[in-house]
Amino acid sequence: MSAAPGRRPVTLRAVLIGLFATVVLCGLTPYNDFRIAATYIAGNHMPIGSFFLLALLVLGVNVVLRAVRPGWALQPGELLTIWAMTAVSSGLPSSGLFRYLTPHIIAGLHYATPENHWDERILSQLPVALQIRDPAAVRFFFDGLHGRGAIPWGLWLRPMLVYGVFSAALFTVFLCLGVVLRRQWVEHERFTFPIAQLPVEMVREPESGALLPPLFRSTGMWATVVILTIIHTFNGMHQVYSAVPQVGLYQWHLEGLVGRGWKTWNWVRLSVYPLTVGFSYFISNEVLLSLWLFYALFRAELAILDACGVQWAGPGAGYGYALFSSQQAAGAALALTVWVFFTGRGHFGRVLARLWRRTHEPGEREEGLGYRAAVVGFLAGVAVMLAWLVRFGGSYTMAASVLVFSLVSFVTLTWLVAQAGLLFVQPVWAGRELAVRLGGSRMFSPRSILVGAEVEHIFGMDLREFVLPHVMNVQKASDPLHTSRRGLFLAMALALVAGYVVSAYATIRLPYDYGAEVGLNNPWTYKNSPMLPLQFLDSLLTKPMAASTTSWWGVIGGGVGMWAVMVLRANVPWFRLHPAGFIIASGYPLSCFWFSFLLGWLLKNAILKAGGLRLYRRARPIFLGLVVGDCLNGGLWVILSPLLHVRYQILPG
Repeated sequence: MSAAPGRRPVTLRAVLIGLFATVVLCGLTPYNDFRIAATYIAGNHMPIGSFFLLALLVLGVNVVLRAVRPGWALQPGELLTIWAMTAVSSGLPSSGLFRYLTPHIIAGLHYATPENHWDERILSQLPVALQIRDPAAVRFFFDGLHGRGAIPWGLWLRPMLVYGVFSAALFTVFLCLGVVLRRQWVEHERFTFPIAQLPVEMVREPESGALLPPLFRSTGMWATVVILTIIHTFNGMHQVYSAVPQVGLYQWHLEGLVGRGWKTWNWVRLSVYPLTVGFSYFISNEVLLSLWLFYALFRAELAILDACGVQWAGPGAGYGYALFSSQQAAGAALALTVWVFFTGRGHFGRVLARLWRRTHEPGEREEGLGYRAAVVGFLAGVAVMLAWLVRFGGSYTMAASVLVFSLVSFVTLTWLVAQAGLLFVQPVWAGRELAVRLGGSRMFSPRSILVGAEVEHIFGMDLREFVLPHVMNVQKASDPLHTSRRGLFLAMALALVAGYVVSAYATIRLPYDYGAEVGLNNPWTYKNSPMLPLQFLDSLLTKPMAASTTSWWGVIGGGVGMWAVMVLRANVPWFRLHPAGFIIASGYPLSCFWFSFLLGWLLKNAILKAGGLRLYRRARPIFLGLVVGDCLNGGLWVILSPLLHVRYQILPG
């Protein structure tokens, strides 16, 4: 693939290897995640499967090739291409898409009973093109075929093609939006992209005569990797042989607290994830402070409310812990999205002007796509998704609500990954719930609510491994390695197409082979999650919801608070509190990682106070070792788990 001047082209060899790796990872991920229930092969924005494969190529294949046939060794740009293709497609067979898409298509009839009347009251609102209603196909999906017939592929073809149209439009939006955002975030605002730094260090060209890149020649890093390997070996083998001692890392939590206020702290996690502690070292202090401090403040807020006898409601949809915090976070995310495009209005205005101006912007030819094509692709993708939602949901208002809040989630969480380096993020709000609470449920038809809920839950809720942050990280990594962005753009697009097809096949076949209900080990995927949109509509049909003034104030308050923080950060030198923690304080990811962020913040500041930047640089390999060690052991235990019949997890499920 041709490249702009000064950039190396993406080679056909790299694309073919990346395509093969994409097919393998997407084919194996459902078995690992849902049958074995080991550490997720992706699961976050530093996917363990992609990292492990990259490490094998750097530490194994390339070492041998450099020793035997140096000319055959994979070059840094080729390794980056392979990583880009596997990373961007890594989430598709799991939470990035098919963990929810496949069960949502078929689960409705299975969970409809004579008692709940879902078949008549709920499923009748869902278009036939979006579900499978054949009783035998449904029964064998949950019980397994076990030689009683063949997989009914013909029944799956229509819904997969229909959802494939929406998926293709969404992937187009991600790729084009990545092109539009790149220069503003990389060159103008100079985001740090902490996650992109490690792959770049891994694939750098070794010094003359060396077999390994500089990163892998650090004694401190390898010492840390060895220590972590010993810990994970003991913990993993403890699950095989109980006599082997266990080194607890993830199981700690507060318990036994009683009394008003105090009891709300029970089950607060005090978990140490080495991978998160390691990445904390490369995150700015103000972000780290924000992450653990806002979580602690949120828990303190719950304690104060409980002490005062105030009962708070949980959200009816979404992954937040409390309704008020979800609404505030949604308002903050809306404000942040407006801030992103307001502060970059000069760049985005020039990009938009390319629709009618023929002259290229400086450096535009080096982008993954020309700005005119990127804007047209983005607008076309949004138009297709809107038309799709209206076609099947029948309501412009609900379609626009779901689409706007989903795009806000995509931009906000990508901003958090790019600037704050967060590995694992999820929105704590749901667009369809906000629309219903702000406008009242009678404003929408049952059909539009159900279709909006289904689509949002499949595509826009569990964003722990969605595509856009990977696109941004790849573009950032292309600069120090001087690799063609256009070639990487096309390689990622190819990986998404292949990943969609293979993931669809693997996630349909797996339940028919083993039985989703009796042979797979992920009830959230096959039971709890597919029922949420149905339960949401059922609750509104049973008890319609009026428009809520309190909800309006919650969203507005969150937005005003976010703008206040951003304005203070931009204009007051001593105000350095970052808003990252506020947006996700009440979510599952921060409840898992807040203590690791606190520990990383304490260690980083202790090192800086003790030895300044000199000691900080000397300690860097140790913290890189925490990341490398966890990722290598995570990949190793993905291989060992089915062999030893254990479910050893390195990171949260």
